[in-house]
Amino acid sequence: MFLMTPSRLQSTLSRVAVHYPYLLVILPKKQVTHVYNLEEKKKEKDFSETILDYAEGKVLRNGGKTTMLDSLDLGVLCDKGFIQSSTEVLCLTRVTTNNVENKVISISIPDKKQKEVYVSGDIITDFSVINGRMYIGEINLHNKQNYLLVDGEKTEVPSVVSLIYELGGEPHFATLKGALSQEENWYKIENDKTLLINSTKIYLLRTEN
Repeated sequence: MFLMTPSRLQSTLSRVAVHYPYLLVILPKKQVTHVYNLEEKKKEKDFSETILDYAEGKVLRNGGKTTMLDSLDLGVLCDKGFIQSSTEVLCLTRVTTNNVENKVISISIPDKKQKEVYVSGDIITDFSVINGRMYIGEINLHNKQNYLLVDGEKTEVPSVVSLIYELGGEPHFATLKGALSQEENWYKIENDKTLLINSTKIYLLRTEN
């Protein structure tokens, strides 16, 4: 049995991403990405590289100083990315190369036209699209206040938004130990509220494979 739990995430991963139904287990030191299908509860594919996103057979990856969708050079470097559809990619990138502030942009495919979706005056920690709604995590580095934006509506949350993911058809987010947090917490998002979940009861993937 393969069980992907919060403790295993911390002990085995440097990074994880969820683009439902896919869970991406990213190991930068080994230059490997494992993709699991959460609906079918099995491994979907292995990559001998680190990738940003995987959806409908398409791969979003960084290649040198720019990000690629399969073989298409998008002309911008994304820190995180989300394949929204066959005609659109969402990209988290720096506002300027010498600044820590970042933004989410939309890139149309195949003409690569860019449009700003959300420009942060602080730091975006993660973003995702779940059930047609955009979720963005943000932190103010001056007062350490954390926020969650749902379709542009900003709400204070108790800890940093490290990972936004879909589970059971509903949006969740996790706070993972790292540079911005010394603790781990898992939350379910309900309207404008965040509900703390007992992490011992959480698993993202359980499979017999």
